Amino acid sequence: MSDVPKFASEAEEADWLYENREKIENEFVEAIQNGSVRRGILSPQQMRELVSVDVAREDFTKAGELADAAGVERTTFMREIFHLALQKRRVG
Repeated sequence: MSDVPKFASEAEEADWLYENREKIENEFVEAIQNGSVRRGILSPQQMRELVSVDVAREDFTKAGELADAAGVERTTFMREIFHLALQKRRVG
């Protein structure tokens, strides 16, 4: 689906997904039927990039609020602040 817009918030994304649910479902069924759907396939590079980090719910919620205010996705925002914190603490 190439016509998915950028969303200013998770609520806006949820609304768009709800409004377009039939189109999304039809495209998904078509992709299953023509064999273009793949499940659970990540490249070795993508697998190296995926990590799980325990974060306090309060921090996770605050990060979501700040991401929404900045107009970016929560994961993008968290990745950026993690990187900035590492740069700040870098020794040498």
